[in-house]
Amino acid sequence: EGKKPRPPLLPSAKASCIWLVGEYGVPSCTVPGCDKIKAVAGDVLRVMAQTFTEEPLEVKIQILNLAVKLGVARPGSEITPLTNLVLELSRYDLDYDLRDRSRFATALMGLTSEDGAVDNAALQSLRQKASGVMLGVKMPPLTLLGDVAVEGLNDLTIGSLSSMMHHELNGYLSLPIWPDIQPDPAVRDTNMEKKEGVVGVGGTGSDSDSDSDASGKGGADGFYDDGSDSDSDSGSDSDSDSD
Repeated sequence: EGKKPRPPLLPSAKASCIWLVGEYGVPSCTVPGCDKIKAVAGDVLRVMAQTFTEEPLEVKIQILNLAVKLGVARPGSEITPLTNLVLELSRYDLDYDLRDRSRFATALMGLTSEDGAVDNAALQSLRQKASGVMLGVKMPPLTLLGDVAVEGLNDLTIGSLSSMMHHELNGYLSLPIWPDIQPDPAVRDTNMEKKEGVVGVGGTGSDSDSDSDASGKGGADGFYDDGSDSDSDSGSDSDSDSD
């Protein structure tokens, strides 16, 4: 009681969170701290499967990837019904890209659909390669100049012309350092949050609206009141003149 509702995550942020769970929540992960993600990966899939049809496309894609990864990593477990559910929902989604991904994942996991002929030998061959495709170790990024080595690189802003030339050019702006005093959280409010009335420090803004309405109404009444008085005065003056 008394707590404000947490503002909803943006689709890109939610998709990133689900990707992290799918990347570090599988049993093959050996990165320190994976155990905590592995413990909640199944619950994350269960919660996200309930709202799958209501999510944006980029979130649906990550939910599908998470379901397939956990389904491949934990065959025959309680994850299997959730994986099948997400595959079926994706198979009949409005977006053709998501439908194609679902069909690819269904065949990759060795599952069959109700329509069409089934090549059991081909499905079995794909199923044997599913772990290597979905859970394989990712190679480090490569460039035209070779491997990407962090050691020895400059600390210039990535993607800038200065970082490509390995020295500061005219007009280069470096990233600001971390502030010592926390800035106003209201600057991070999105348009969606502002429409729902979620604002940061400084109040809700309803008082200012009511004040502006009251001032506008008061000003209008005062204006018309003055005008009516002047009209009545001028009318009385003209009557006296005519007399």
